[in-house]
Amino acid sequence: MYYQLNNFVFVRNINNYLLIVDKRDDSELIGDYTSYLFAKHLDYSPLHIDTIVNSVCLEFDGDADFSVVKKDAMLFLDRLIDFGFVSRIKRADGFADIVPKDGQSSKQRILLPKDELIKFQSINNQKPSLQNIVVEITQKCNERCVHCYIPHENKNLLMSDNDFYDIVDACCEIGTVVNFRITGGECMSHPSFKKYIRYVKDKGFALTLLTNLTLLDDETIFILKKGTLSQVQVSMFSVNPEVHDRITAVPGSLEKTMKNIEKLEAAGVPVSIATQAMEINKDSIEGLYEYTNKHGINLRCDWTIIAKENRCNENLSYRIRDLSNYKSICLTRLKHCDGYEKELREELPRTPKTQNTHLCNAGTNGLYIDTNLFVHPCPGWDLIVGDLKSDSLSDIWNKSEKLQKVRDVVLKDFPKCAKCDIRNLCSICMAQADMEKVANDFKFEMPEYVCSMYRVIYDTIQDELKLN
Repeated sequence: MYYQLNNFVFVRNINNYLLIVDKRDDSELIGDYTSYLFAKHLDYSPLHIDTIVNSVCLEFDGDADFSVVKKDAMLFLDRLIDFGFVSRIKRADGFADIVPKDGQSSKQRILLPKDELIKFQSINNQKPSLQNIVVEITQKCNERCVHCYIPHENKNLLMSDNDFYDIVDACCEIGTVVNFRITGGECMSHPSFKKYIRYVKDKGFALTLLTNLTLLDDETIFILKKGTLSQVQVSMFSVNPEVHDRITAVPGSLEKTMKNIEKLEAAGVPVSIATQAMEINKDSIEGLYEYTNKHGINLRCDWTIIAKENRCNENLSYRIRDLSNYKSICLTRLKHCDGYEKELREELPRTPKTQNTHLCNAGTNGLYIDTNLFVHPCPGWDLIVGDLKSDSLSDIWNKSEKLQKVRDVVLKDFPKCAKCDIRNLCSICMAQADMEKVANDFKFEMPEYVCSMYRVIYDTIQDELKLN
């Protein structure tokens, strides 16, 4: 009997615990180190059970009974098959039947007793693991979106091949990175783009492209289909060409984007759409939801846009002017977005966030690397926590004092938010607070626009769902 990892599944060692990530829905399985020793020897190509068992036995310096290990391995692999992580195949050249997900509602499965899970969570809080990398390979872009946080005068920079490969290799050495996101500018405008995505996939990462998709070609589709799972997040602002093309400042851009979305769908490459609500497209949000629901793809709609990374905030003039419009946008999301109402019903009645609640994952499980090799806690934040021209990625992750300051930020560092009655609803964002009003020693205040926006959203939800 042969076993293989499904191409959307990724196995990592996190502080000597097993982490398996299923990129179909970003669900996770957590197990102990022994579980990891079994899972680490699986591959995306079929391996005979005896080959897997022999490799596991070597982990114990040969001091293991083959028959006992084989029995344990088959029991463990059967569980992974039930979860849809692994396929069982009768012949090495056979067809792998992928078992559907088991229908559990939880996005986290635990193979640990409660006390061991608490220990894992404690260790992980004390020693965060780098699991998500976003790399800006170029600021060059073939569009000129009016709201973009990258100043247009900077859109001529390219990352060198050696620098990119060094970043990927550094992620391999660190060993915990699962998600490798490539962005721009327009990432497909980089002359080495196809080489880059091949390299990332060959190294066994989950690849995501952040793109306007206007430059897609058949060779890129072929590369995305092969090997480990690739996903494409597409910037799209309306299904009305007049609105979308006005935002991108490129006539015909929507037609190209939509045509290429259909090509990816036909090729079986997972696609999602990202948009921002702004004055120009505020009446287009429902059309985007209808489009994505019809095509069975996800829409991530950010409530508003963020400031430019050079802190010249003229792009904020494109925000929705009359905040009462957020009522209709919120109602549209409730109507079309599966799971949004359930999420609200679970989150809002919970005990309010405490003074020491951590706010987000910026710098705690991910980093952003710009074209100049400066390292940031997250995309869109100009705070530099390291420089790959002088320091290794590992050293920045483990030793950067600025990064540690970011990790230490909690709700009480937003004094106004800490007292607010709707703090369970808001996405309290260090980057947004800092970029619109310079932070004073990591004491933050959310922009008044954002606070007022969330108040409209909160009131709409209360009126609609009657949560009180």
